Amino acid sequence: MAYYKDEVAEEKIKKMEEIIKSKKFEESYIRGLVARQKGELNFPSKYYEGNIAEGNWSQLENDSDIENVDRVVDAEDIIYGLAEYSERKKDAEYEYVFIPSYYAVKTLILYYIKNKKQAERIYGLKNAVIRRCDDKFYGGLPFILKYIGSDFIDSRVDFVEFAETLLDFKSEQRANNKNNSLDDFINDIIDCIKERRKISYEKPTKRN
Repeated sequence: MAYYKDEVAEEKIKKMEEIIKSKKFEESYIRGLVARQKGELNFPSKYYEGNIAEGNWSQLENDSDIENVDRVVDAEDIIYGLAEYSERKKDAEYEYVFIPSYYAVKTLILYYIKNKKQAERIYGLKNAVIRRCDDKFYGGLPFILKYIGSDFIDSRVDFVEFAETLLDFKSEQRANNKNNSLDDFINDIIDCIKERRKISYEKPTKRN
């Protein structure tokens, strides 16, 4: 059992959580979020085969920090810690890579739903969240869905209400569009959530 504490990273994650709750998404913050997407980390994941996939917004500066912030504590602390946290939840990779990635992806999608015209002007926003290539999904959303797996429990991560928001947005778009054309970005998001077991992490060929 390893425990860690990185106050700077924790403050950044807390800020991300507050922004999600307030639903106040400033364009400058969104642009900064997209700009700092790290892509693929050359660091072996503890939760599935291979390295940590593309599309993450790690709060740690370097790959090696994921291991370095973990520190073993005495047995008494470990025993009491088990009563409150699972080993996975108290892992640096989970807390400082997955959690901020989840908040970032959710923030970008909610911003798109709320400010579609503005969001479409931000270069890289859609690809940062998801892109489809040869019927496979890449980007931040498939990364966090792959990470969650089938036995995931964390009160900070809620996809039920989130999925309902996406479906409502899709219905509104269809009702308001005389041509009945669909939003490919939202469709890809919904399809990815539905088919998350088919997610691939092979590095795709970059598209223009």
